[in-house]
Amino acid sequence: MEIPAGVAPRLSTGPIDGPFADQVREAGALASTTVYYTPLEQGDKVILATAYWFPAEKFDALQSPDQPPLFGSEVLRNDGKVLSVAGPIDAIFAPDTPDGQNLTSLCGVIYLPETYREETR
Repeated sequence: MEIPAGVAPRLSTGPIDGPFADQVREAGALASTTVYYTPLEQGDKVILATAYWFPAEKFDALQSPDQPPLFGSEVLRNDGKVLSVAGPIDAIFAPDTPDGQNLTSLCGVIYLPETYREETR
């Protein structure tokens, strides 16, 4: 994930926890992660976004025009797989603060396909 300079040290990832983790597995996700943002000032880290990697047919079967997407919005489709992202719905920090500005810049890129690249190991 390519993100605005200076923000990377504020980000960390972790597994999806609790009952929702079971839903993610049952839905057929190949991988998922929660992306956290740690504020510059005081405060605990907050969830910035959750990313999911699904087989395309599983992701497509989960879509319903009558409901918001449970597993985020499609960002990238490649080789029969879909990367979807569910990001913040409301402002987490006041927009005129450094943390608010960081999150605004992140929200501007987390839904762009060019933000992501596949890493081979």
